[in-house]
Amino acid sequence: TYSLEKSLQFIRDERQRELYAENHWWWDIRRWRTADQILNNFRQRVLSCYYVADEGKYIYLDEDNRLNRQWTASKACYYEPIPGGEIGKNNNLRPNNPLYN
Repeated sequence: TYSLEKSLQFIRDERQRELYAENHWWWDIRRWRTADQILNNFRQRVLSCYYVADEGKYIYLDEDNRLNRQWTASKACYYEPIPGGEIGKNNNLRPNNPLYN
């Protein structure tokens, strides 16, 4: 039998494989509250496709982090700021987190 954590991890891994090119990954890791763990010093890998006209074929290059980017995410990325106009409508709301400024 699978534990709950193993089952959730299987679903997360499967979604990443199936939806990798459909911009779901970022929203998934935010929804699951795992972005701050996954993106801690995350280095992007890219498989680029190029057409070589002289040879009439496509080639694929593994361009491991060619832009030398390193990603990080804090727990603040899980929330969006409340629009200023909405905060002004309700005196019971506190100001936005200063990390949003």
